Amino acid sequence: MKKIKYFLVTAGIILSALSLSSQTIDFEKKRHDYGTVKEEEGKITCKFKFTNTGDKNLNIKKVNASCGCTASDYTKEKIEPGEEGFVSATYNTKGRPGKFRKAVTVRSNDPKNPNTVLFIKGKVKPREKTTADYYPQKMGNLRLKTNHMAFTNVKRTEVVTDT
Repeated sequence: MKKIKYFLVTAGIILSALSLSSQTIDFEKKRHDYGTVKEEEGKITCKFKFTNTGDKNLNIKKVNASCGCTASDYTKEKIEPGEEGFVSATYNTKGRPGKFRKAVTVRSNDPKNPNTVLFIKGKVKPREKTTADYYPQKMGNLRLKTNHMAFTNVKRTEVVTDT
């Protein structure tokens, strides 16, 4: 009976020691605020740095952005214990004035934290509108709002002129 207890206690200690050794992803920060940026700036990028604080190799399996206006890149090689890697988030400001808040989900082989969510936010200041923005249709030297002209009340017997 004592031998069985001794064996179970020893096996429990070995298993708990094995479970302590793992890979751990530790980000410097998980949120980034761009503040106010101009729409003309186009793509703006933030790099989230992380360290493998475990004692096994860390792999980033996949990185997903919450929408198509945000792109991402990441360290694709194995990250050795103590080494650093990155996940970058690029937001395209063109045609997107106003506030934004986007999420980037990082999937890794970290057993305690397999999914880490990073956030970027900011405000895009709209660009100043030009004459071409207000009147996009061009006809010679004229600029028009639409390419449609309505000719109502045109009669065959009257001569109508317009300027």
